[in-house]
Amino acid sequence: MAKSPHYINSKGEEIDFTVQVATRPNLRDGISYMFQYRGKSILEQMFDKCEVDSSVEEFDLEYPERWANLLELRAIPDRMLVCFPNLRKVFVQTHSVYLIQSVHSGHVFVEQLIDADGNKITYYDEGNATDLTKRYCPPNRECKGLMVVSPTSAQYIPGG
Repeated sequence: MAKSPHYINSKGEEIDFTVQVATRPNLRDGISYMFQYRGKSILEQMFDKCEVDSSVEEFDLEYPERWANLLELRAIPDRMLVCFPNLRKVFVQTHSVYLIQSVHSGHVFVEQLIDADGNKITYYDEGNATDLTKRYCPPNRECKGLMVVSPTSAQYIPGG
């Protein structure tokens, strides 16, 4: 997590605010589909109900671009400070340039996929989008394993 004087709660405390950028997520992967609901109620509270809730001290957003329009994505860093005045910790997983551009750079981290040997994983040659044998994102894992999810963790168990 990153702290800085850019994101301060109503008590004057710096908020741990991290935006993790996935460069090539597979948003059609059935196993990760349910994760995309994480934070949907937070977005509804910020943009539909427009309520202040001082009981919220931390939240996670998983690909908020699935549920928010471009203006809402840009407003998240400012709106969260108003709607949740006692906020201490925020984690956002995204690939939305609109959200990334709205966050101070010290809070943005780009994830790089690494294989078991420590090598960077590349899915396609960026210069040849017409080659159907090249992938733009990881292959879909649906029906190839089991995702066990609890409020504190998530674990993928590969199938046979």
